[in-house]
Amino acid sequence: MVLTVFLALLLLSLLSLTAAEDHVAVNIAAAYNSAANDGWARYVYWQHPNGKIMVQQRLSKTDDTGPQQIKSATPAKPESPLAALYRPTANPKYQGAHDLFLSYLDTAGQIVDCTCRYQNGEYLDWSTNPTGITPASGLALADVGGTRHCFYVNDRDFIVENVGAEESQLGPIAAKGSRVAATVPVGSTDIHVFFVGKDETSLSSLTFDGSQWVESITAIPNFTSKEKPDIGFAAAAWSDPLIVKIFHISDDNIASEWTFTNGSWTDTSKGMSNPQGTVKGDPVAASRSVNGSGRYIEYFYSTTTHEIDYLAQLSPTSTLFQVKLAEFEVEKPAEPKGKLTNEAIIGLALGLATFVLALLTLYYARKAIVRSNASQGGMGGRWPKMKAVFGSILCVPKPRGKGHGAVMASSGSSTASGGGNSNAVGRTAVVAQAAP
Repeated sequence: MVLTVFLALLLLSLLSLTAAEDHVAVNIAAAYNSAANDGWARYVYWQHPNGKIMVQQRLSKTDDTGPQQIKSATPAKPESPLAALYRPTANPKYQGAHDLFLSYLDTAGQIVDCTCRYQNGEYLDWSTNPTGITPASGLALADVGGTRHCFYVNDRDFIVENVGAEESQLGPIAAKGSRVAATVPVGSTDIHVFFVGKDETSLSSLTFDGSQWVESITAIPNFTSKEKPDIGFAAAAWSDPLIVKIFHISDDNIASEWTFTNGSWTDTSKGMSNPQGTVKGDPVAASRSVNGSGRYIEYFYSTTTHEIDYLAQLSPTSTLFQVKLAEFEVEKPAEPKGKLTNEAIIGLALGLATFVLALLTLYYARKAIVRSNASQGGMGGRWPKMKAVFGSILCVPKPRGKGHGAVMASSGSSTASGGGNSNAVGRTAVVAQAAP
């Protein structure tokens, strides 16, 4: 029993450590352009833990070339956010081409813009430019009328908008470590920016109505716990009337959705599929298009089986279904010297606790067997096989019967006397038998 408990505890510790080490949050970005009136057109990006950034285009129901590494991108900061968008190329010289925009954080935490043109199945004219901006957390992009708007949280926990070389601190204050999501409703020029609020639990937002930033959408209370202000979430929106959807992985590892209609939020998770392998708070992405154009909405996420999957819906009333987009290999970056990760600290704590518990268990097990041997040694009973096994493992000496030892002693006495006095031998034997 003791050995079984010890092995079970050790196995549980190892499994917990392995699971923690194996799972790596994969950041995802989905680039879409509803103005193209094509619900199939998507460019999906994700970041490997080793810093590689992948892109996979899907321009029609059947046209999908698979993932490709963006070789011109500099190494990215591990587990940092991505933001992306695309729009049809305005230059008439490149009819049918798309301009792609990707923003990410390099290993120094600085925002880097990576752009190219996609034409005739090729990514052309890649350009990678550091911006000199180092956000404290969060990263999101929005496009309005051909102008890119970049959003992030600064070191004072304010939401910041960057357009070209101009920065504006929007306020109010966000939770430290909060991510940021931005969306422009289909058929509108308004911008909605979402973030975890100062209370560290609610999902707050700001809306640009064409002239100013206002807090026009109520917050979602208890959206996350104070232990997880950096929860991943994504936003998508439509206009006339205004509909906003927020996607995230909840505390119970389930894909969840909130929908804003008629001036209030409703938890609409109940009708969603329940994908396997999702992890609470992991990064997610969303894309949307005009109703009836192909894909009304798509929610992208990674799984513990190392896949990029998404939930798709063809119309507001249709059922969500799951689609596998790509697989990826977990390539963990080298850990910085002199600093333990949270997973390593947890593993060490579990291992130490298991070791101490095992020592205490073995000590008291040995003590119990020795006590049992002492109480049963003179009774001539059989030593149980299982106890013998434990005794051998714990180095417990096998008990010896007291009567047997006394007879051997009397035999030794008779031998030493050479058999000269039979009465003496008899008396010795009697004394030995009478001994308690």
